[in-house]
Amino acid sequence: PTQQRERILLITFVGIKDGVELRQKLEFANRVNNEISSVRAHVNRKESVVFDYHISVEGGVTGQAIVAATQFFLLAAAHAIDQCDQADIVR
Repeated sequence: PTQQRERILLITFVGIKDGVELRQKLEFANRVNNEISSVRAHVNRKESVVFDYHISVEGGVTGQAIVAATQFFLLAAAHAIDQCDQADIVR
């Protein structure tokens, strides 16, 4: 949960092949953000590619809804990689 407890943050690190330049990682993250609206991609300080997704829990949410949102996030992340990894940088 976030500090304010109004969202649950789901996060996954994308495995990137050795020797991939920062520029290629940034291009991939930007492509994901431009083409796939369901997940957000960014490159962190350690130059890792990260996908994240927020589940709003303000006002209450069922466990079943959290599971469904988590499954959606995992599928959306896989779809983002399939559609946006034009330079073949993901392991």
